[in-house]
Amino acid sequence: MLLSPKPSLAQSALIEEAWPPHTFLQSTMWLVCYYIVITLYFLNVEERLNWHDTNWLARFACQICSIPLSLISIRSCAFRIWKWIWPEPVRLPYSELDQIKLKCLQLGVVVSLYLLVTLLLYTINKAFGVPHEPLLPVYVAIGFIIPTIAFYWYNEYAFNQYQLAYFGVKADVEETHSNAFSEASDLNRSIQFSAYSDSPYTAQQGHQTVKTSLVLPDSEFVKLHENNRVILRLLPDQLYMVRSQGNYVFIHWLESEYKLERTLIRTSISDIEDTLKPYPMFMRTHRSFIINLEKVSKVEGNARGLFVHVSKLDETGQVSRRRIEEFRQYMAAY
Repeated sequence: MLLSPKPSLAQSALIEEAWPPHTFLQSTMWLVCYYIVITLYFLNVEERLNWHDTNWLARFACQICSIPLSLISIRSCAFRIWKWIWPEPVRLPYSELDQIKLKCLQLGVVVSLYLLVTLLLYTINKAFGVPHEPLLPVYVAIGFIIPTIAFYWYNEYAFNQYQLAYFGVKADVEETHSNAFSEASDLNRSIQFSAYSDSPYTAQQGHQTVKTSLVLPDSEFVKLHENNRVILRLLPDQLYMVRSQGNYVFIHWLESEYKLERTLIRTSISDIEDTLKPYPMFMRTHRSFIINLEKVSKVEGNARGLFVHVSKLDETGQVSRRRIEEFRQYMAAY
């Protein structure tokens, strides 16, 4: 499933797009089947299976029906109140606060569903004259473990796909690119970087600059990988900032004298940090940011945190409170 990118899409509309009716129906059917299996398992363990008792069968059928009833109720309520809780449109990439807010809302949906199912089961048992079962909430909680994990990862997948679509990146990197194409792209980037200079130059000088770039040793380049495959091959001075976003990182790098590119790579910012350790101009200023200190144009903030303006870049980086002193020491060297 790949959500279509709509920058003005409301957050509630994004949720509805992530959970269309057919997806919700499939999930409901899967959950009902799962609930039947898990319920029969617990009843068998407690030796309470009684297929010949019509009263027992009716109660069991009502318990099964409580699952889709709860799902439909929670879905309807969630879509209604979501517009009130989160009225603003989708802002990509998601900030850390938005990610926390999104996870809290998902947790609220799961907890609400759990409470409603438990309440319905108690009501059904009481209607059929079944004695109070103190362990019923525990059984329901155990049964919710796998569906909760599936619900969480599906939402993570759906929102990551939406972000990939928004930034024009395919979810799965195609392995059909030949080595020749990759080498040509790397060579083109190298030529573009070397052909531009802050000072004027003649055509002959420009040719000489390009020629020099072609003979740079491979060790001079920073290689950024995804699934053991080189995605970007840049000179250190081309790399301006790295920003973490979930399971991905945004690489802000210089394509030409006045143009910065942003590339999305599926990797961790810690792996990028390890790759950049040989280069002293890069610093992990925040759990979500690595900044090229040579490109810093302005610093704002206070003792609780700093905001870093990077040359040619519209976005700002951050310096966490515990790394402010280290950042100042680094900046003093530049």
